Amino acid sequence: TLFAGTIKGRVTLGTEKAVISGISVTLLDKKVRFGTDANGEFIIPNLTKGIYRLEVMQLGYKKAVLNNVIVEEDGTTEVEINLAESPFQLNEVVVTGSLNKHLLKDSPVVTEIISRKDIEKTGSSDLSEVIKAQTGVELGTSIGQTQNVRLQGLNKNQVLVLVDGERVTGKVDDAVDLGQIPVNMIEKIEVVKGPLSSVYGSDALGGVVNIITKNPRNASQFHISAEGGSNGKQDFEVSAAQSFEDILGDSNDVAFLINAGLNKYFGISHYDSSNSFDGIPEYDRRNADLKLSFSDHHKLQADLKLGYYEDYMIWQASKVDFYQVKTKATNEKKTVSGSVNYTIDEGSHLKVSAHLSQNDHGSVKISNTKVESDYNLAVEELQTYRAQYAFTPYTSSIITVGAERNIEGAQSGRLNAGARTITNDVAYLEDEWSLWNYTLSFGGRYSDNSVFGGFFAPRVSLRYKATEKLTFRGSYGRGYRAPSFIELFFEFNHAGLSYIVAGDPTLQPETSHGYNFGIDYARDNLIWFRANFYYNSVTNLIEDYIKHNATTAEPITIFSYKNIAEAVTKGVDVDIDMAPFTYCALSIGYNYTSAVDGNGIELPFRTPHSVTLKTSYENQEDGTIISIRGRWYDMKVVNDRRQNNNTLTGQVTESIVTSPAYSVYDLKAMQTFFERFTLSAGINNILDKTVFPYGNVKGREYYAGIRYQLQ
Repeated sequence: TLFAGTIKGRVTLGTEKAVISGISVTLLDKKVRFGTDANGEFIIPNLTKGIYRLEVMQLGYKKAVLNNVIVEEDGTTEVEINLAESPFQLNEVVVTGSLNKHLLKDSPVVTEIISRKDIEKTGSSDLSEVIKAQTGVELGTSIGQTQNVRLQGLNKNQVLVLVDGERVTGKVDDAVDLGQIPVNMIEKIEVVKGPLSSVYGSDALGGVVNIITKNPRNASQFHISAEGGSNGKQDFEVSAAQSFEDILGDSNDVAFLINAGLNKYFGISHYDSSNSFDGIPEYDRRNADLKLSFSDHHKLQADLKLGYYEDYMIWQASKVDFYQVKTKATNEKKTVSGSVNYTIDEGSHLKVSAHLSQNDHGSVKISNTKVESDYNLAVEELQTYRAQYAFTPYTSSIITVGAERNIEGAQSGRLNAGARTITNDVAYLEDEWSLWNYTLSFGGRYSDNSVFGGFFAPRVSLRYKATEKLTFRGSYGRGYRAPSFIELFFEFNHAGLSYIVAGDPTLQPETSHGYNFGIDYARDNLIWFRANFYYNSVTNLIEDYIKHNATTAEPITIFSYKNIAEAVTKGVDVDIDMAPFTYCALSIGYNYTSAVDGNGIELPFRTPHSVTLKTSYENQEDGTIISIRGRWYDMKVVNDRRQNNNTLTGQVTESIVTSPAYSVYDLKAMQTFFERFTLSAGINNILDKTVFPYGNVKGREYYAGIRYQLQ
């Protein structure tokens, strides 16, 4: 057209200003839609002189409308548009639940994300405080109030906790202690519920919690923070990251990240001295991490991660007139991970990796006269060696094959024979097809366990995109968990205190069939609805029990482990995220869980109903963030085996009791100044609600902090 004008623009996404193709750009005046190219750019030609309106949209980001775009005759008007992140995380890249990366909206399995921003809103340096606001996530308590995680009504040792996709040492009472994973190094957390033994092997019956640490290429250039609060809470963190271009030749870069943290807490004792011997321990935790990454921007990427963690905890082991002692526990953990990823051609790549982790766990009893006794040192070791090859035989298919060896070792004076090693040799395959509006993923994993022999865990997942807003997901998988060292070989002789804990080497592995069905509906960044229904049938479920009650003739109580013939867990998780007003977001979650054994008897320590509430006000223009979190837990069936001292002496048998329902609410406010400084303050457990010892045991706590961050 003679003297026609043009609008030329570029669209970037989020604070990182990422560019992708296919972002929708609509010329509202003519109702004509355009799309961006791979550089995020678009051109609207052949326009007459006038004022135009543009609407820019991308799922997972807030819509932008430009009302006064002026076009002159024979001229080009340039516009630059940045879409702010939506409160919904549909465009987040996820790596858990499948052997391939996906956008969250495209993942064939139901995946949940806890972002770095979500972590900061909790105001906590304890991973358990971060994760407990997630719908369907239930925390369990072990020795010394250490925290572990349950999913879909299954046990704490049936949920696999990973860091960057690798297993970690640091188990307490047979489950990974969440407190030993430093929050200051976490970028995000991915949660996938349901059996994932086809991808990750043993322990993943109930699901996987994958902790993704910071990437040295995307992390802040410099970060330092300090926070203090009630009961001696002290949290300090410092990190630095940098990338260097062409340092080892042309067209390559080397990036590094150094991170260190210190966390202290003075602890609290004796919430209920009538029958309980648990308190909140005093702790001192320290960590240091180094990540290095090399890329030639073409075929080769190599990564190395070194981690060091140490802590000590001291807690009252009993009410004073019973044991009259405290327990001190220490951990010293060293981790080394390395990987090399080589791109053979556009459709195939090879990755080899090695992961080593060792934790030295010590414990000692300290009497009220400072005499130490019953010292024990346990060494836990993990080694994983893996080779994986992915290729695309067809444009719509990705096949991934791999092999790995896992070596798990333990040494302790409380293990039969003192030292044990179990080896798993593994082969696995996954084939993913994307056809029309369907994504089909199927595969399996064969594991040869040096103690229990071979087991094959298949899995199939299907995603159907019914419309741009509505998605359905369904999956079936087999779960597998071999009995642990403790369950098989533990020998903890506390006859002087009237009890013994003994493993059972005749235990059989747990297996399961798991089914999940999910519905996902997202509309215009205004509402995001998800529902996931699940059913798990478990065979040979391992539970602890009292093998022998103390009597006058035999005054020792013996605790051990046994296989339950069958157990069934089922339920639903429902989440609704809304952005009803500018700067405001609201999230509501509901979980229902039923867990019974083969006789229909309810399994203890499962909360049947729970509700989560998260609401926030975020004004990016003035740097203000205010967030409120609430959690309501229904009454649940528990037993008092580990809380009532009299069950140890045989004076009474264990009781099945009901822990009451309760709710907890937290508040945090953050204010950013001069773009780099952030002040924060908050109150956890505003109503000072405690339900001891089976519910929330921390009372009201206050905290405040400051952070400096250089992007």
